[in-house]
Amino acid sequence: MVFLEKNNVMISHISVENFMRLENCQEIPLGPLTLLVGQNGSGKSSVLKAIHWASRCASLAQAKKLSVELMDFVPSVDFRLLAHRSTLQGRDRGGSSTKPVIVTFRRDVETGSIKLKSLGNNAGVSVEVEGNVAADFVKEEPQTAYIPGLAGLAEHETILAAPVFRRKAASGDGGSVLRQMLLNTHSDEMNTGPEGVELNRLSELVGQVIPGVRFWVKFDQRRDAFIQAWFYTPDMKYGVGGSNYATMRRPLEMAGTGLLQVTQIFAYLLTFRPRLLLIDEPDAHLHQSSQERLVSALGAALRSFPETQIMVSTHSPRIVRVAGQLTKVVWLENGAIRGQGAEVRERMGWGALDKDIVLFSEDDNTEYLQSIIDQWPHLAHRTVIWPCFGVSSIPDGER
Repeated sequence: MVFLEKNNVMISHISVENFMRLENCQEIPLGPLTLLVGQNGSGKSSVLKAIHWASRCASLAQAKKLSVELMDFVPSVDFRLLAHRSTLQGRDRGGSSTKPVIVTFRRDVETGSIKLKSLGNNAGVSVEVEGNVAADFVKEEPQTAYIPGLAGLAEHETILAAPVFRRKAASGDGGSVLRQMLLNTHSDEMNTGPEGVELNRLSELVGQVIPGVRFWVKFDQRRDAFIQAWFYTPDMKYGVGGSNYATMRRPLEMAGTGLLQVTQIFAYLLTFRPRLLLIDEPDAHLHQSSQERLVSALGAALRSFPETQIMVSTHSPRIVRVAGQLTKVVWLENGAIRGQGAEVRERMGWGALDKDIVLFSEDDNTEYLQSIIDQWPHLAHRTVIWPCFGVSSIPDGER
């Protein structure tokens, strides 16, 4: 897979301070595609949430302040608890200023930051934007899109006013506005007329992950109260010839979670063309072969969207394995960078990301050996067992 270099617009590094799992996560390197790997609780999702929260606060703030009511994305109902092992207050009980949440962006030697502190009486946050790189995020159109996974699709969707639509999409609740996003990929006028239209560009992008998939959408402003959307996959084909898609296709709400997840990713990309597309664990709902195709599809999409960079948190060795050499792979542990690059790829290939010992055994049944090692929990936690038969069958860590 080949990415195009995008040095003229690309953010080269991001740092996050004082947010959830992250005390001081410095200089995460970014490429066109960046993969964040690590155990649960390592800080992968914290990085994505911090970037999106800071971006949305910078975009919506007025006079350097943003009230709770105007926040369209908040990682916690009590945002004051988002600080790392503390509360996000303007001042502590002793009257001293407490540390803000800080997200710093670097583009080569140029830097910029977004700093967030709690206003008094839990009223909202103060927002301080410094530097041209951070100022790029102070725009009406969302500059980041956060995709945490699809909890479900709304039963019905009607057309929302543009500000309301953007707020719902920016909140990470893509399932409530996915049909409108699909409609938006067809026309900014939010109207197909009395007939449905096929979404060829979306079908092309998602089809690289789910081969043969096709999408349609319909909303007639004169007659329809709700947006209608359909999908088709080759396994739904029936009848002689099987070319009447109008009878074979199914309503979008009948699609599986994996298909909806991939559809959401590319719908966000087509609708908002964000500077940073933040995808949290897309492998959770995808078969391994689909995971590999997703990485290739993201690479192909980035060539068509030169101002977009993508960050993905993942547990999948397959996603890491097929990612191109220009992809940055960053290993997080306890809220900090533990490793990156070739070392992480190799460990992921061995299934030993958080292990220090690879033990080979010629016995296919490793339960007895595992039970011996388990007598020393500190050793068992650091060890992975690979069954093999002779030197020639020792794996190379690429599979």
